[in-house]
Amino acid sequence: MVPEGGGDRRQARGPGLPLTASRGRRLAAARLAATLALAACASIGPPPGGPPRSLPPQIVAVVPESGAVLAAPPRQADIQFDEVISEQYQSQGAGQPGLAGAILLSPAPPGTKVGWHRSRLSIEPRGGFRPGVVYRIQLMPGVTDLYGNRTKAGRTIVFSTGPPIPHAVLSGTVVDWVGNQAAPRALVAALLLPDSLTYRALADSVGDFTMPEMPPGDYLVYGVLDANGNRRFDSTEAFDTARVTLRDSASVALYAFAHDTTGPRVKSVDLADSIALRITFDRPLDPAQRPDTSLVRVAPDSDSTATLALTAVLTPAVYDSLTRAAAALRDSLQRLQAAEAAAAA
Repeated sequence: MVPEGGGDRRQARGPGLPLTASRGRRLAAARLAATLALAACASIGPPPGGPPRSLPPQIVAVVPESGAVLAAPPRQADIQFDEVISEQYQSQGAGQPGLAGAILLSPAPPGTKVGWHRSRLSIEPRGGFRPGVVYRIQLMPGVTDLYGNRTKAGRTIVFSTGPPIPHAVLSGTVVDWVGNQAAPRALVAALLLPDSLTYRALADSVGDFTMPEMPPGDYLVYGVLDANGNRRFDSTEAFDTARVTLRDSASVALYAFAHDTTGPRVKSVDLADSIALRITFDRPLDPAQRPDTSLVRVAPDSDSTATLALTAVLTPAVYDSLTRAAAALRDSLQRLQAAEAAAAA
């Protein structure tokens, strides 16, 4: 029989005291509190006790060491810090999410795996490290510890899986040509010919870049305005290219602009003065192109076959320079004539 009030009291299944409903609720609450406490202990946060740290994480070991020449490719590369670092990394600009944005490995195909191991980062390229290649790992600034301290400077690690490490340096500047300004954090890709090994770097805040320990040879260098921050060359992004022969050192200036499949079109033609026409196009022109009279044909509207002889086709900068020089010459001649007239008088 069930005693009166049995709906509020139940017999414990095992030996011991009866388990009341209120006692059961208290035990459940205690278990829940213990579970939450364990979950809190498992979460990553600033360690308790002691004064908070004010210094950013410091690198204490790198494997392989920078400058090492290995007999066989390693399975992965490791960067060891002196404290636990955060799994969250926010690169400047759009950037890649997570710790993958903190590492730029080259030469390597896209898809480098960056692993977090509390105070250590592991780097493993897709397909693994290959023999006979000089690798460069560029660690970006911005690695953060659990106190929120961020590294201000990056670090470059160079090692080889066979050949001696070279000492040639490729440097230069990337300019946003349409915006007429430096291109900060532009992507630079140097394609070694004919091996097609691609070495990558990011320009600094003023568009300058330096790529040390580069193998000598002929390179096709790209400067890309990496708008989405994926560190890849997308067809819609502004870029410029230059061919460079690297021996000991070389420098290149890249003027990035949007490319498309259609050529520039004439937007307007105006009279600059009595003997000059100014032709305006709908987009910027190649700054390396040197225009000449073979590119322009001027003829009367009444007779298109009667072409006019042209003296020169000039860029605006050259035309303005010549105009200023001619004006200075006229002023000089006028002063000379005035002086001669005064002397004759």
